[in-house]
Amino acid sequence: MRPYRDDDTQHAVELLRAVADVDGAAPPDEASWRAFVDNGTNRGGGGFRCIEQGGRLVGLLVSGWFDDREAPGGVQLGRVLVHPAARRRGLGRALLRELEAHAARRGAGAIQGITRQKAAAGAAFCAQAGFRLLVHDLRMRRPMDLAIPPAAWPQAVTLRPYRGAEDDEPWAELANACFARDTVAVQLTAQSMEEMRDDPGFEMRAAERDGRMIGFCWVNQGGPELGVLQGLGVDANHRRGGVARALVVEALQLLAAQACTRVELTTEVDNEAAITLYRSLGFSIVEEIVSWRRELR
Repeated sequence: MRPYRDDDTQHAVELLRAVADVDGAAPPDEASWRAFVDNGTNRGGGGFRCIEQGGRLVGLLVSGWFDDREAPGGVQLGRVLVHPAARRRGLGRALLRELEAHAARRGAGAIQGITRQKAAAGAAFCAQAGFRLLVHDLRMRRPMDLAIPPAAWPQAVTLRPYRGAEDDEPWAELANACFARDTVAVQLTAQSMEEMRDDPGFEMRAAERDGRMIGFCWVNQGGPELGVLQGLGVDANHRRGGVARALVVEALQLLAAQACTRVELTTEVDNEAAITLYRSLGFSIVEEIVSWRRELR
């Protein structure tokens, strides 16, 4: 087992393709993989670990960390990937032990990972290792060759660009309230926004009423021509009035201006209001993702 290197990109994507053929997921291209490795949670792949055999990767640990209101010490986030031809040899357990060591060094309060809905082997592995099913998400996608409808802003609500640091605290407070139903929501702070500003293609918009932020959306790029609607929230007292729909339309316009050909987002499988909204704007379900967690204290 060895650390992940920059020149592992091609081999990592080849491994992901082999796993996807069995588990039914859509593998990333090399540029999308690089963007994933460099995001704020994964921090350049510094915690990734590889198992190599015969000049190719047969095992990969994706390991990162995030803060969480439900887990003192934060959450060590990981995904264990083993080539189908190399399974049942103990490689998955070895990578999991490495993830546990990462969590112990950081003092994390929990370990969390994901499996695809069709990946029966991954689900069985998590269950046998003592993880509990945490949340069931949907990944949705929209092609950008669909026409973007006009935004109809409710009366007395205005849209404005992100103002920088002065918006960070109000945004974090509103975002945490909006995401409270999400059992895997990260505890957001002003620093969270500072970190996201550096993401490729980052743009944020705020909806205001009487000078107060009541809604927001932010986007970035997940790879070449791939736009991601990363976050959407509306104050509970201003829902069902068209603010969320107008913000999604604004997000689509932002990503269209970045020449994205497709847009993706993730929402919980039981968030019926959000799913209905996204479907009405041309999104369809691509795959189902299951998150698993094991508390460490």
